[in-house]
Amino acid sequence: QPQICLADGSLKGFEALVRWRHPERGLVGPDEFITFSESRGLITPIGRWVMHEACRQLKAWQNEGLAMVPVAVNLSALEFRQRDVAGELAAVLHATGLEPRFLEIELTESVLMHHTGQVLETLNAIKALGVGVTIDDFGTGYSSLAYLKRYPIDKLKIDRSFVMDTPQSADDVAIVTAIIQMGHSLQLQVVAEGMETAEQQYMLRTLGCDLAQGWQLSRPLAADQIPGWWQRWRQRISLKSARRCWLRMRRQRNSGMILTAILRWCARPFCRSCGNKGCLRPSICSVKALVFRWHRVSGCFRLRRRWASRLKAMSNNCHCLAARSW
Repeated sequence: QPQICLADGSLKGFEALVRWRHPERGLVGPDEFITFSESRGLITPIGRWVMHEACRQLKAWQNEGLAMVPVAVNLSALEFRQRDVAGELAAVLHATGLEPRFLEIELTESVLMHHTGQVLETLNAIKALGVGVTIDDFGTGYSSLAYLKRYPIDKLKIDRSFVMDTPQSADDVAIVTAIIQMGHSLQLQVVAEGMETAEQQYMLRTLGCDLAQGWQLSRPLAADQIPGWWQRWRQRISLKSARRCWLRMRRQRNSGMILTAILRWCARPFCRSCGNKGCLRPSICSVKALVFRWHRVSGCFRLRRRWASRLKAMSNNCHCLAARSW
């Protein structure tokens, strides 16, 4: 599931989520098999496979040109206590070729409340590798704030139970606000999970929350769906950016700047659309179609006849603008 920066909409990471493809029941969520796996001693091989697969997949995406962002993998309390976590992380990173800065582990509060000496030693070893540490489901466990200063932590994740009833619930809004302010005071990034509505997105952005994930942005996706989602998301962010640029230039009444910005933006989603990998020039029909699409979305732009002729004349140089915009 993608994690998005609330300030500018950029992709900042992924969380690896495990599902069981049951031959009869279809996709089975972790709530139904993780506890069973722990009780039968199966969680360790499952955890090893998830860690290796997440790192391998992220490295493959990076080789394909996907954004250079980290992936977060959950570790249960049983895995953390029974395994040489730092040693296994080093082995997985070496085997997959992934840089340590692109891997994060997520731990619940309960992991940090027992055997504090061993936990601190393990976390220091993990940080020495360059791997990030995130506290998952913050606020639902023991919530002893002492570990926030004792352990080397990078991020706090606000549990979805505090986000799901906002902004209607004043109590939940107060809790979310307190967690965000406390995290920033401790120089920690704050991630909100379970964001499902535009109202929640606006509230979290207004409160200064750094990152978010949830169905409002994207539901959990299979690995082969991520590249397509990323391209659509980039076009969506590009559209919003172009609209802001247009509104700013509209106030300045500079048609030349408007045309240049339109061509620069229109070229991006249509690069290589003609099938020739060496060609970056979109057709004039594609440019016009996107301009009209922009008009439908923004409601503030109309393609005038004289501008249409100028668009056609400038389309021959559109590949240069596209190359620079990438």
